[in-house]
Formats: sequence, C-alpha cells, structure tokens
Amino acid sequence: MVRAVTGGDDDTPQADTRGITATTKATTTGPVTKEQYAQLLAGSDGAIKATFGKLNTSDPAAFAKAAPAAAGSIRAEAQKLRATTPPPAAAAAHAQLALELQSLGDMVEETADTKQDCPAASPYTSVLQSGWADNVREDARKLAAADPAYKFGTFLPAAPKEQNRRLKTGTFVKRTSTGGLGHLKIKNGADDTTISLVPAKGKKPKPVFTVYVRGGGSFTAKGIRDGTYRIYTASGEDWDNGRKGFTRDCAFSKFDDTFKFTTTSYSSSIWTITLTPIIGGNASTSNVDPNSFPN
Repeated sequence: MVRAVTGGDDDTPQADTRGITATTKATTTGPVTKEQYAQLLAGSDGAIKATFGKLNTSDPAAFAKAAPAAAGSIRAEAQKLRATTPPPAAAAAHAQLALELQSLGDMVEETADTKQDCPAASPYTSVLQSGWADNVREDARKLAAADPAYKFGTFLPAAPKEQNRRLKTGTFVKRTSTGGLGHLKIKNGADDTTISLVPAKGKKPKPVFTVYVRGGGSFTAKGIRDGTYRIYTASGEDWDNGRKGFTRDCAFSKFDDTFKFTTTSYSSSIWTITLTPIIGGNASTSNVDPNSFPN
C-alpha cells in the first residue's frame, strides 16, 4: 500500500633501396615490461578520469549528458587493456579489470537511460555504490599488490556511505495556503512519508502543503481551506532536503477518493487517514509514476 594479441608480422617480402629482397621472420609479441605496463595503467586511468569526473552531479539531466563520453572512454581503455599482454604477475587481475571496466561502462550508460525509482537519488552515487565499481576497485588493489608501481583507479572515488537522513514529524516541506478551519489527521504506520494535499481541479495542480511524518508518527495539519482535494503520498528512506525527496526504497501513491473540506457556522471538516493497511479500512490507493507526481 502506502504504500547487469599477440602476433607478429606476416612473412612478407620487402625490397630495399638496392633491389635486394629481404624477409622478416614472424615473431610473437610477449608481455610488456613492468615499466611499460605501469605507464599503460596510468594513461588509461587518466583518460577515464577526464570524462568520468563530469558524472559527478546530482542532476540526472547533467549526468545523462555526460554519460556517453564517460562510457565511451571506459570501454576504449578496456579494449586497450584486452589488447595488451601484461607482466605475468599481473595477468589474472589484468584480465578481470578489462572485463569489469567494460561492464562499468555499460552501467554508466544504462543508468543514464533508466528512470530512477527515486528521482531524488543521485545517479552518480548509484554508479559509485555499484558492484561493478567495487570490482574495479578490487582489481586495482590486486594490481598494486602485484607491484606498487601498478597504479590504477584514481578516477573512481570510494563508494559513499549509505545515509539515513530524516526530517522531524510535522515538518512542512512545502506550504502555500493557510487560513481555513479544516483539519487532516495523519497516522503513519508505514515508512517515513510525505503527505501532499492537492486541489482536485486544475490542469497541473500543485500541493497546498506537503508535510513529513516519520514511520509510526502522527500529525494533524490544520488551517485547510474549503475545497475538494486529493492526497498523494511518497515514502522511502534517506531524505535529501536539497532535492526534496527520498533517495532509497521509494514508493509513490494516491488515495483513490477525493477529500472535501467544508465549513459552516457550526462545524468544519476533520478527516483522518491511516497510512498502513488496516482491517476494515475503507480507502483504496493506487500507485503513481514518480515522474508525474505533483511537485
């Protein structure tokens, strides 16, 4: 309710300036030297860093704009690694790194193309916290263990620690209208939730208020003017106050019925809603696309 080359030249005759024909023997390219391999890793790391850093934004649109270049550079460097025979001590980690880099590039592009379940979540953070990113970090550690000169992965910051930011119950995230006599009593038995009271009429109505109620908390919103409203709820974990939304485990819904507030000379409307399934409850709800949720 409310709630994924080695090889030499062919034996090709070559003519010198005196007309004498010479033949080169086929050779097999062996591993690069330690110094060459260290330079290769540093060069690849720097090439990726130049584009990957532009993903560091909480704006999904800016992330999507930077993603193709970042994904392209990651894949290009993965291809260079695959085309290289490393020193024997680095062979296993090298092979895994080439594979993990390719997958990381794919994930960057997929993250940009996929709608987030939590619009307030940072796509950059999602990439840094992914299993692919963890695997690249682990491969880089294994390479450094093989030889301290093998440095790679400075483009990839450590995964941010999971946060659980919350507001106090009764905190108004938004409030544009007061002065009425109506009350809305909210009992929240679900996760932390924001409750938005939205006029039922209008092409793109905006909430007259959005209030935060913690899981297990109760709050009464007062001062509601007469009118007919819809109630929308957004629940989840870790409230980003800058983006006004939860960053994890999000769910968006609305009550199917409208709520009419009226005032007479002797009474005013008081509605009570319970944000958890209850036996005998008389209010159904429907899921809402987060991208069409009223701001």
